[in-house]
Amino acid sequence: MMNLKKTMLFLLIAASFFCIITELHAQIGIQIKISQTSYLPFEPVFVRVSITNRAAHPLAFGSNERLKGTLRFEIDPLDGPVKRSLPLKDASVYPPLTGSIIPPGATKEYTFNLCDYYDLQLPGRYVIKAVLKHSLLQHEYLSQPAYISIVKGQTVWKTEVGLPSITGNNVDEKNKIKLRRYSILTYNTGSSLVYNLLVDDDKMVYANRRVAFNLGPELAPQCQIDFLSRLHVILAASSKVFAYYVFTPDGRLDERKILVRIDAIPRLSIDPKSGFVTAVGGREARPDQDYEEIRDLPFLGLKANGAASLPAPPKGDSIKSLNAIPD
Repeated sequence: MMNLKKTMLFLLIAASFFCIITELHAQIGIQIKISQTSYLPFEPVFVRVSITNRAAHPLAFGSNERLKGTLRFEIDPLDGPVKRSLPLKDASVYPPLTGSIIPPGATKEYTFNLCDYYDLQLPGRYVIKAVLKHSLLQHEYLSQPAYISIVKGQTVWKTEVGLPSITGNNVDEKNKIKLRRYSILTYNTGSSLVYNLLVDDDKMVYANRRVAFNLGPELAPQCQIDFLSRLHVILAASSKVFAYYVFTPDGRLDERKILVRIDAIPRLSIDPKSGFVTAVGGREARPDQDYEEIRDLPFLGLKANGAASLPAPPKGDSIKSLNAIPD
């Protein structure tokens, strides 16, 4: 009986000690969210970090010794022979928190592109943890892990073009015309099939951006190159609504129109003499007439030439962007 009482007392003390340790280590809550589970090489990998301050003191991040704090990420490959964490591209540059203050009991969210700080190009699976350190805190705080994959994707269309003379520096050191590649790739993000546009050459990636959801082979992208080596592409947002984009060889969006199908699917037409490319068929969407049709469809969330093709939607509504990070 005495042994039983001693055992119970020991368990109570151990449980109390565990609770104290847990409470001490729970001064800071840190969580991470990712927008998808698969990405292409060179595609932005956005992560949202939520930090909750339970330390009963304001948590400020600055240059003063008592305000110094850092946020870093432990990114560990799960495939291949190398199992060490990915290093920062620049050991002195961390995801910025300087100037931020988290009051007691408050939670703040921060969004970062991991590719700005870590080299996430090699295909494979990775586990990611956020790590918070501050001069006022006795411990480092780790988030729960998140898992992503870098995948190669499938190329559905690709072409190579020469840089036009109007771009200036359009020849290499051997006086040969510089080349640029346009590729349309498709892959599964973990929740949906999408199309990405990749613009690159043998030395550099100029753009890797989401342009549409993959709605099947009957609504596959239509692509054409004009006399300025710009890419014209028509992509389906639904069976009735299409996006028409024009991209420059440096990956910049030069023109955007939203087209509504009338009878046949809109298509691209090129003048064989001039090299001019136009979108024919259908009609351009009108916000007053087509807003209900287009309001919930994903379009590239960028403006062309400094102005959107469509006026702003009614207050309180918005056209969804393919590049947005879900809440």
